[in-house]
Amino acid sequence: MYGNSDQIRLRKNVNKDQNMKNPKRDVSPSSSDGDETPMSSPFPSSTNLKDAVGVDVVSSSREPKSNDTKKSNSATSRPKRSLKARSRPPPSFYLSLALLIIQAYTSNVLKSLPSVLAQVGNSITTSLESIVVLIHDLFELFNDTLHGQFHTMEEYISHLSYAFLAASFIHVLIIGPMKAGMWTGKRATRQRVHRFMGLAYLIQYGLAWVQFLTNYEDGYQHSYLPYTIALNGLIQVHSAYFSFRVLPDLKDAGYYSDRGTISRLFIHENSYFQLMSLFGSLYYIDGARESMKGCVLGRLLEGLFIFWPYVLIRPLFPVTRFSDAGSSSAGRTDKNQRFYEIGTTMIKIFYLWAKYYLGFFINFVVYLNLVNNDTIEGMKHKKLIQGLFLLNVGTVSIAVFLHTLRFKKVFPPRVTFVLYLGQIYATFASVPLCLSLFSSHLKLVALCGAGLLGNLTRSKKVHAAWCAVTMYLFLCTDNEW
Repeated sequence: MYGNSDQIRLRKNVNKDQNMKNPKRDVSPSSSDGDETPMSSPFPSSTNLKDAVGVDVVSSSREPKSNDTKKSNSATSRPKRSLKARSRPPPSFYLSLALLIIQAYTSNVLKSLPSVLAQVGNSITTSLESIVVLIHDLFELFNDTLHGQFHTMEEYISHLSYAFLAASFIHVLIIGPMKAGMWTGKRATRQRVHRFMGLAYLIQYGLAWVQFLTNYEDGYQHSYLPYTIALNGLIQVHSAYFSFRVLPDLKDAGYYSDRGTISRLFIHENSYFQLMSLFGSLYYIDGARESMKGCVLGRLLEGLFIFWPYVLIRPLFPVTRFSDAGSSSAGRTDKNQRFYEIGTTMIKIFYLWAKYYLGFFINFVVYLNLVNNDTIEGMKHKKLIQGLFLLNVGTVSIAVFLHTLRFKKVFPPRVTFVLYLGQIYATFASVPLCLSLFSSHLKLVALCGAGLLGNLTRSKKVHAAWCAVTMYLFLCTDNEW
């Protein structure tokens, strides 16, 4: 999902370029720059350069302007390390592994693994059957129309909408990358597991949406298919972290630009959100959540992810800040500078909405058992919650895959970035549906609003205090939320 490259020999070209810029410099082996070697530098030198990180050697070896040098220095966040040192698992890797096992154990996934796998297989089968039925109905619809038998406008709109969404998904995320050799040809011979698990992720994600839209009541609401998607995403992000060690450790994420290198810190940071998605994929299944609440370890895990994820878990992962976006010397071209500034601001707005309302608010509603499955309105709220989760779990991995498509020039930079913005802003389309949920729990809306305002102070202590007060209100008071 994070892309790969062929090995290419470019040291000769690099040395030639450097020699042209400084003819007096001795470029013989005896004049090496000490620690500026491929093994001690976080940047690739002679192999896996252009395709691995999306940077042209010629453009990246240009003489930096003074302001570029300042930006580049500010974007570097860690001292240079050897590839051997960069191969060592970070502490967060062991934390993710431990939490993965605890989640699977307390939710009874491990104990009932055969039945879980059988259910996932059934979800995939029913989704494929639904696709066949939808294609058949679409042809029947057009055939009837050609013979003068017209259907309702609602049928035309629904079938054409499904067809458009499916065609767009397949074209952008499957056909385009396949033409570029993502899973075929000589380029597909390296990191095969990573590549094809990425393809499996896309297929899983598409089938999950099919089941959600066509068979929610009898299938999706109890399905573990979203869990396998989140699990695959967590595996993918760690696979990318250890596979692409040549990526630079930059505070600039490299994502919010048209030519920037994606930072290895950004990939590492992404594993935190994958871990949150993994918890949600189980917590939003009624049976798995009840199993968690039925044991002490599960209740501790629940409290950790519901109240304290940004206080106790988040500090173990790196942070790439929006203020550093585009700060590296090769981050953005002048013509796209304004475009990415606006886009980054839009992502900031989404992040606040997602953190406190798609995250904390919905988790609080589920934690307090405020969704009544016995009423029509309650089932609508449950479907809304699980639909928003499925939309969000896709943004975590597909966002980085879109970056891969950008630097491999499968699609232009603006196109991939707009696709990402469209994906995350699709959550705002749910606001009219959320109004009944919000209006039913105004105290929770106000509580999360207070947390959002506290977040604007950028104070970790303020956020920790908000978490503590929230936990106290839920556990030690008799408020009706």
